[in-house]
Amino acid sequence: EGAEMDAASRLECPSWAWERFRAAYGDGVDAELRALQLDAPLDLRVNTLKATRHEALTAIRSAGFAAERTPYSPVGIRLPSRAVALGAIPGLREGVVDPQDEGSQLVALLLGAKPGEHVVDYCAGAGGKTLALAAQMRNKGRLVAMDVDHA
Repeated sequence: EGAEMDAASRLECPSWAWERFRAAYGDGVDAELRALQLDAPLDLRVNTLKATRHEALTAIRSAGFAAERTPYSPVGIRLPSRAVALGAIPGLREGVVDPQDEGSQLVALLLGAKPGEHVVDYCAGAGGKTLALAAQMRNKGRLVAMDVDHA
């Protein structure tokens, strides 16, 4: 890192965002922006219709993966790196686990969908939260997945 480089450039922060970051984090702005440059972990959601988190975690660890429980989601498993061949993760091909970040897991859990309810997911995207809601509903009820993107 060259001393002649300004802080925003050195920390890879766009010029339009620099003042907001500085205002929000003050003296901690360097640490916050460096944290944003770190690789994100790979979070998995356990399909509770097929296994418990303990069962899925045990299988993943037995296959040699350094896996841990997610700190907040009771159905999440975290791998420290995304540099993983997804097909090598035990249970992924069988639908026991699905890649889903912990934040999305928490959104689905906070809804608290129950069997027999009618639920509409208006931001379904690829369907990860919809699958989580279906598991919460124990596949009983009506679940409609919608999104503004036609994909």
